[in-house]
Amino acid sequence: MGNRVFTKANCMDWLDGLEDGSVNLWIIDPPYNVLTGNMTNKNGAAVFHSRYTAKVSPSESDLKKGIVTSRFEVAIPWEEKQKLDDYRTECFKWYCKAHAKLADDSFMFIFWSMKYLHLAYEIFDVNRIVFWQQPNMVSSISGDFCYDITPIIVVRKGNPRLNPEAGLWDKSSILKFTKPQGNYKKDKLCHPCQKPRELLEHLVWLSDCDHEGYVIGDFFAGSGSLLRAVNNADVILCDMNDEYYDKFFDIYVTDERVYKCKKIK
Repeated sequence: MGNRVFTKANCMDWLDGLEDGSVNLWIIDPPYNVLTGNMTNKNGAAVFHSRYTAKVSPSESDLKKGIVTSRFEVAIPWEEKQKLDDYRTECFKWYCKAHAKLADDSFMFIFWSMKYLHLAYEIFDVNRIVFWQQPNMVSSISGDFCYDITPIIVVRKGNPRLNPEAGLWDKSSILKFTKPQGNYKKDKLCHPCQKPRELLEHLVWLSDCDHEGYVIGDFFAGSGSLLRAVNNADVILCDMNDEYYDKFFDIYVTDERVYKCKKIK
């Protein structure tokens, strides 16, 4: 098992501390600039009360009434009050830094939003887009259609190859994995934007990077789910929020890939 380090820090400062060409794979899940609302916990399951249709961020009165909590503001640091131009600029900044840290012939997978899919082509060097499909169509909260398709931007630096074991018809570009659930012990939900372990494992496998001496990283690491998807490579993680980080390590304390991770705060 490779070395594992999870650092609590601002990702821009953290990226500056890495050597250029030192990372073999990025799998990142940045803030999408689409969610404002509140998150509560009901019967052990995390629930989003999202406001996808909101054109502005919650007002001060919303905060005072408890419609939106400061806890949520920490969990989702990007609000819709941010100008789209600012969002594009900030994404381009971290992307340029992260791209410089990639080794030659390597991949970067970026979870993105359907709402701003057009921005991906303005910000990133898009090679392909694959899609993660969640097997649910109706939202139990709103009764409306779910946002059940998440695009994954594929960026290539140099000429990396997919895992030679991936057959021509082995997997389609529509990846179907169930979202982690609050009461599902195999993949328990610790973070509202948590990605399925099996999906992360599949991306790691496709990139053919889970080998000793390789480095796989995520600087929007959330709770640290990538730890459970990598067995042999080194894992380097960064995030600013403590709440989900602590919860994740408590829940998966028996997972060797998790508890052997060095935590730097």
